[in-house]
Amino acid sequence: MNDILNNIPVALNNSNKSDNGILAVIAGSDFIAGSAVFNLLGASAVGTGYIYGIITEDIFDVCSSYAPWVVYRKEYIPSKEKAVLIGSGCDNREDFDEILINVLNASIHVIIDAYALRRYKDLGLKCKNKTVMTPHLGEFSYMTGLSVVEIKNDKEKISKEYALENNCILVLKDYETLITDGNNVYINKTGNATLAKAGSGDILAGFIAGLISRGVEPYDACITGCHLLGLSAQRVSEYMAISSITPLDIIEESKEILFEYKK
Repeated sequence: MNDILNNIPVALNNSNKSDNGILAVIAGSDFIAGSAVFNLLGASAVGTGYIYGIITEDIFDVCSSYAPWVVYRKEYIPSKEKAVLIGSGCDNREDFDEILINVLNASIHVIIDAYALRRYKDLGLKCKNKTVMTPHLGEFSYMTGLSVVEIKNDKEKISKEYALENNCILVLKDYETLITDGNNVYINKTGNATLAKAGSGDILAGFIAGLISRGVEPYDACITGCHLLGLSAQRVSEYMAISSITPLDIIEESKEILFEYKK
């Protein structure tokens, strides 16, 4: 199963930062810095060469202390990015709806997470291009109007129908995460209780977005990101107590795993 990690590109000796992916991350807002930090660190861990962090000014000090290599901006201005990750921790961002609408109308790979999923539903938006959506069961319940119990009872069918109707790749986060583009279905088997903590989903979104920005096909990027996150959780729990593991530990372990694969 670890052959899945071969989807991750190797950085060539003669490559430059643009060759290794350009990503815009629209994340965080007043008093919510962690989501943006974990997005940025996750994308960096999978080798993204150039990252724009579109954040609110009050969380700049926190974000820049964890990821000083990121180019930070207050407003989203489309540039040369190959993908956009939007939504993690954006709950208090006043200009968010306008940004989300503009991003979904652009001809670019989009990964929508967390608050963006709720606003996608509330605003009745549609995806112009194949979009990645990364809800957990509670968010997916809100998006579909179905109860969590109803979803669990027929998860594959409901997920496939949603993906087809919304022109998306759905990453439905659960004990075993389901990934579907409406036709194909993949169930991720890696992971453990380490991931049942705030921040895990933000790392996953960063992994997926970073891989897409590096040229990995979106469906493969979703499978690879989920596999890497779960494997990192398993590995770090071999030498740390599950109750003590933090998202930062998961990110550091992912780097160790990728080192073994010479990524």
